[in-house]
Amino acid sequence: AVDAPQLEAFDIQEISNDAGKLSLVVVCLKTQAQEMEEALRMQGFARPAQLVSEVPAQELENLKNEVVRIQEESEQIREQIRDLHDRKNSLQLVSDYFRIRAQKYEVLGQLRQSESTFFVTGYLPKKQVPAMEKRLTEKYDIVFEAEDADGENVPVALQNSRFGAAGEGVLAAFGLPGKGEIDPSTIMTACYVFLFGLMLSDAAYGLIVFAVCLGVLLKFPRMESGMQKSIRLFMYCGLSTLFWGVMFGGYFGDFIDVFSRVYLHKPVTVKPVWFAPLNEPMRLLVFSMLFGLIHMFLGMGLKGYMLIRDRKYLDFFCDVVLW
Repeated sequence: AVDAPQLEAFDIQEISNDAGKLSLVVVCLKTQAQEMEEALRMQGFARPAQLVSEVPAQELENLKNEVVRIQEESEQIREQIRDLHDRKNSLQLVSDYFRIRAQKYEVLGQLRQSESTFFVTGYLPKKQVPAMEKRLTEKYDIVFEAEDADGENVPVALQNSRFGAAGEGVLAAFGLPGKGEIDPSTIMTACYVFLFGLMLSDAAYGLIVFAVCLGVLLKFPRMESGMQKSIRLFMYCGLSTLFWGVMFGGYFGDFIDVFSRVYLHKPVTVKPVWFAPLNEPMRLLVFSMLFGLIHMFLGMGLKGYMLIRDRKYLDFFCDVVLW
C-alpha cells in the first residue's frame, strides 16, 4: 500500500494481473512523482524496461512513419542494386582476382625461403617420383630428394580402374584407407552394384537408369571428376538392375500382366529366367541370406589378409578365424 498521507493526490488503476505479474498505471502530481516511485519501489514495483517520452498515440505514429521511411530507403537500395546488375560479372572477376592473389601470398608466406632460394615439400605416389625428378631437374637448377612418408596423416591417392574408381565417392563417405591398408574400392564397388541391382531388380527401371546416366556422360564429358564417377556408378547399377530384372521377371513390377489382362483381355506373361520372387518369397530370402553371408565374409577375408600380411597371427585367429 502507498503511504497516502504523504501524497496529496494520486490515482492507481490495475491494467493486468497475469501469472502473478501485476501491472499498474499511476497518476500523481509531478512534484510528488519521485516520492510516488520510491513508495511503489518499496512494495516491489519497477518501471517498465522501455519507456517513451511521447504520448503513446504520437509514439505509434512516429513508429509508423519510421517504417515507411525504412521501406522507402530499402526500395532505393534495391533500385541501386538493380542498376548495378550489369556489373555483376565484373565484380565476380575482381573478387576472384583478389582471392587468388590472397591465396598466392598466403602460400608464399608459408614457404621456407631466402633471397635466392626456397624449399618446398610435398607428397607424391612412389611410382611417380622418377618422372617428377626427371622433369624438375632437367628444367630447373634444383636439388631433388625423395624419402618414404612417415606418420599416419599422409594424404591418400586412390588408383583404380574405371569400374573401381566409380565407387570411390562411396568409399570416401565412410573413410579413406590409411597408410599400409589396401584400397577396397574395386571389391566394394562390385558388391554395391551387385546388391543394388538385386534389391531393385526391375529390368525396365534398370534400362532407364542406364540410358539416362550413359546419356549424361556422353553429353557432358568434361564434368567434375567426382560427379562423373557417381554417375558412372549408377550406370553400372542400372545394368545390374536390368540383369536381375530379367532374372526375376520384373518389368515395371507386374505392369505387363495387368495391362494385358485389363486392356488386351489376354494375359501376357514374361517368364523370369530364374524365378519370380513374388511366387517364391522363401527362396528369395534363402538366397538373400547366402549373398549377405558371402558379402560379410568377403570383408572379413580382406581383414584377415591384412593381418597375415602384417604378421599379426593372433589377431587373425581371434578376429577372423573364430568368426
